[in-house]
Amino acid sequence: HRRRWVWKRRRVWKRRSERRFNNELPAKATLATAVMHLQYHNLMQGVLGQPMCPGALLVGEKGTGKTAAMSCAQAFIGKKDVSAKLGVELSLPVLSASLQLQAGLTYVIDEVATHQSLKNEQGTRLYKNLVHMCYDGTTRGVMQTDTSIGCTEPRTSFIATANVVPLFYDPPSVERVLHIHFKPLEGGHTDGAKTVEQSAVWKATMEMMSCVMPDFAALVYNGHLDKSAIIDCCSYMNAVCGVSYQRLCNMWGFLLYYMLLLEFIAMGNKDSVTHIFEWATFECYKQYKLVAKNSTVLLKFLKAVKLL
Repeated sequence: HRRRWVWKRRRVWKRRSERRFNNELPAKATLATAVMHLQYHNLMQGVLGQPMCPGALLVGEKGTGKTAAMSCAQAFIGKKDVSAKLGVELSLPVLSASLQLQAGLTYVIDEVATHQSLKNEQGTRLYKNLVHMCYDGTTRGVMQTDTSIGCTEPRTSFIATANVVPLFYDPPSVERVLHIHFKPLEGGHTDGAKTVEQSAVWKATMEMMSCVMPDFAALVYNGHLDKSAIIDCCSYMNAVCGVSYQRLCNMWGFLLYYMLLLEFIAMGNKDSVTHIFEWATFECYKQYKLVAKNSTVLLKFLKAVKLL
């Protein structure tokens, strides 16, 4: 199969992240999230009994590869020549309409939040609405007309970048989005120094990314999502954090499932699978502890006062 040859022989899964140096796994997680969003409609049917499809927030300093990873997700859905939306300038009507029209295709947002935008209520409210709409499938009410049913229903989720973690003091929002952290590049190459040859390979990879998307949209088991495998991944993540059922652990279980699935298709070895388990386990536990730390009433009060 020609598209399988592109993925396997051209090493798309490896090449899409090898230039990100020590951010290989965050880059792979970004692409796995885009693959997961192809099943947005099925995930919202409630694989675990509760509808859920988390978005992903790529967090890190400048020059760490966040934009490149986001651009790869954009190329994967066939929009390599389409610029990402600037998050701080989006309005709720534009955002909700876009999430409705772009069914199953990741909605990519650049700079969804900045230190300045989070200082005003409008900026924090917009991001919070985005997270809850995508994860829970909640709708935005509008005027009912001959051409409108009275609401805008999200049909996909998002991948966004930011240099700051928005609403870190609001656990309900934090535990509804995957925080994928990009570390500073090793060796002091904070500008992500690229050679001409690497740039040519990266451009060629982006050109053919979308050709494998139809195959990944069909990654189901007997016509349905592989419920047993997804539940196993979610149960593992819940056990790691010492809980029986927690939505933050469940969404990391979803991501683990899709990362392992893509690694299997790329014929990864034992070491690469182990690295995925170690990275996803650590990131899930770290985010879980962040939520637990910021859940006390006193701490939330002090942080709210600080924002005044």
